[in-house]
Amino acid sequence: MGAASPFSVNVVNRDALRAADLAGHAVVVLHDAPLRGAVARALAEHVRAGAGLVVALGETSAPEAWEPALTALLPG
Repeated sequence: MGAASPFSVNVVNRDALRAADLAGHAVVVLHDAPLRGAVARALAEHVRAGAGLVVALGETSAPEAWEPALTALLPG
C-alpha cells in the first residue's frame, strides 16, 4: 500500500503512563485524558522543553480534572 510510515505510535493508558514514557517522543496526544500528579508535571516540562502537545477534550476533561502545570499550557 506504499512506503512504511515515518511515524512510530505508542498507545498508553493514562493510568499506566510514567514520566519515563515521554522520553524520545516529539509529540504527545491526550485524548480525553486529563492528567494529575508527577506525570502531568513531567509532561508539562517535556512540552516546555520543545515537545508538541495535542489535547482532545471529552467527557472526563473538566477543568478541575487537570494538573495546574498542564492547564497553564492550554489555551483559554
